[in-house]
Amino acid sequence: MTNPYEPTATTTDTPPPEPKSAWKVTTGLIGWCFAGLVYLVIGWPVAAALAFFYSFNRKGLAEKEALEANVRACPNCQREIGANSRICPRCMTRFENSI
Repeated sequence: MTNPYEPTATTTDTPPPEPKSAWKVTTGLIGWCFAGLVYLVIGWPVAAALAFFYSFNRKGLAEKEALEANVRACPNCQREIGANSRICPRCMTRFENSI
């Protein structure tokens, strides 16, 4: 029976891998530089534009939340009315201005 941990003839006969040629290294570096240049020309303006639009979305959500804070439900018909209203326009219920 053979020992599975002993090296066999197939593992010791394989030659070591050849080192990369200078041409492959140079073209790889040129590729990475080109990718960086593409990012600088295209990438950061897109990221800046997205941040700009997201700020508008955040601003719109803040305004919407502020508007929702200025309404309340009528205690009789549950219709949304202004926080300062004393009469419901749908059911004409009068109520005190307590929230």
